[in-house]
Amino acid sequence: MRRVVILFVLLVLSGAALPWWYSGLSDEPVLAGFSADSSRAERQWEEKFKAIPSPQLMRDYMQRLTARPQR
Repeated sequence: MRRVVILFVLLVLSGAALPWWYSGLSDEPVLAGFSADSSRAERQWEEKFKAIPSPQLMRDYMQRLTARPQR
């Protein structure tokens, strides 16, 4: 019985360490709640969305909005 409990604890601990071990195989760590493939896809989408608000466009919008006093 004691061996079964020890084996169970070891399996649980190795399963808890699996995401950490698996994430070490790639360049980037796996995002929490994502598999390795979906984590990679999520990072690609995040990069696409980060590229949308161009700093130059935001600067132009702010200059246009603040060109005259607002009421």
